[in-house]
Amino acid sequence: MTRGLDTIQEEPTSTMDVTLTNEEDSDLGTMYSSKWMRQLFNMAVGSGSLPKHHRDIFKLSKKEQNSWMIAMQEEMKSLSDGNVWMLVDLPKGHKPVKGRLVFAVKSDSHKKAQFITKGFTQVFGIDYEETFSPVARFETFQLLIALAVLHDWEIEALDVKTAFLFGELDEEIYLEQPEGFIVKDQENKVCRLRKAIYGLKQAALQWNKQLHKSLLEMGFLRCKSDPKTYFKIIGEDLIVLLIYIDDALFMGSNKAQVLTHKSQFMKC
Repeated sequence: MTRGLDTIQEEPTSTMDVTLTNEEDSDLGTMYSSKWMRQLFNMAVGSGSLPKHHRDIFKLSKKEQNSWMIAMQEEMKSLSDGNVWMLVDLPKGHKPVKGRLVFAVKSDSHKKAQFITKGFTQVFGIDYEETFSPVARFETFQLLIALAVLHDWEIEALDVKTAFLFGELDEEIYLEQPEGFIVKDQENKVCRLRKAIYGLKQAALQWNKQLHKSLLEMGFLRCKSDPKTYFKIIGEDLIVLLIYIDDALFMGSNKAQVLTHKSQFMKC
C-alpha cells in the first residue's frame, strides 16, 4: 500500500497579495473570505509584492517585466489551446463580463499569471442561473482513508490543472478582451465564451457536469449518499474515486486497476 499520497500534477503552493480593497478585487475573495485569513496570508507573503494589474508590470525592472510577460503569454496560450473563446461582435442588448489577470509567485519562484472573470459583473438570469456544485464530505474522506488503511488499499492522488476550462457553457456569455492582449484591428470585438473560465459564477457547476459525464463513460457509478464519491466494481476489485473541486483521490484493492483508471482519468 502507498503510505504517502503520490500527488500527480501537483502545483506548488502559490503566494499572492489578496488584500481586497474594492469591488474590483472581490472576485478573489472566495478562497480568502475570512478577514483574519487575509491578514495572516498577507503578513506571510508581504503586501504589495506582486503586480495587481497588467499595467503595474511596466513599473518593474526590465528583468521582472520579461518574466511576467512570459507568464502571461503562457496563460494566453493555455486559453487559446483550450479553445475557450472566439472573437465576435457584441450582439445588441448584451453587456460583456469584465475580466482581469491575477498574478502569483509559486514556492519554486515560478511566476504564474491567470486570467479570470469578474463574476460580480454577471447578471442573474442572463449570464447565469444555477451555481451550486457539491464537494466531497469530510466524513466520507475520513471513512475511506480508514478503510484503505484497514484493507491495505492503494491510494493515488492528483490535481486536475485548469479544471474549470473543461466545463462547457450552457449560457451565452461575452467577455471583454484581456488587457494587454487585445487583438490588433479587432479592438471592438469581444470574446464569446465556449467554456467556463475561472471567476464565472457557474464555473464549478459546469466542471462538475463535465466530470460526471466523463466518469460515467469510464464505467463509474455515483454514490447516493455523497455525490462527489464514485465507485467501480471490476470482478472482485473495488475502485473508489473521491472528488474535491479539482482534486481527485483514487483508492482500491488492486494497484494495477487504480493506476490504470487514474491514467484514463487524466486523459479525459
